[in-house]
Amino acid sequence: MNKRGQFYLIISFVIIGIVIGLTTVYNAARTQRENLAISYLTEEMKFESYQTINNAVYLGQLPEEKLTILIDSYKIENPNYDFIAVYDDAESTTFFPRISNSQIEITAAFGDGAPIIINQSQSSFPVDNSHVGNLIMDFSGEKIIFETKEEPPFNVIVQKKEGEQIYLAKSPP
Repeated sequence: MNKRGQFYLIISFVIIGIVIGLTTVYNAARTQRENLAISYLTEEMKFESYQTINNAVYLGQLPEEKLTILIDSYKIENPNYDFIAVYDDAESTTFFPRISNSQIEITAAFGDGAPIIINQSQSSFPVDNSHVGNLIMDFSGEKIIFETKEEPPFNVIVQKKEGEQIYLAKSPP
């Protein structure tokens, strides 16, 4: 092979490499960055709720009263977030809605039961605990399932809206 042929061969490989590189950069998907703060907040709330429940039981107080104080303090510290906490004990399941936007409708259903509309104007909303099956919540059109027999007694859903992007997180099991 002569030197002129080698030159064209090397130049063709360089051009092909540049075209492949530009195609790869052009086709890269652009995604919104995940809001990790909302995940950390749900984990922190879950941990704090366990400490609060244990403290209330130890002092002989009602866990629901202590949880109301805890959730109110989180709402004051994080006014741009919407919360709904769920505490499940032997007698009842109590919902603690802290929603800034009154247009958000929250419903809950146990198994195949009829949906319950959560009243957002109350600080706590108890429901009889004679339910069977998993708790299925519809929060802003997103269905979230809590396995009531396997999950711990306290769960929280946190939502934050930034522009058109809505972030939604469920507390870890």
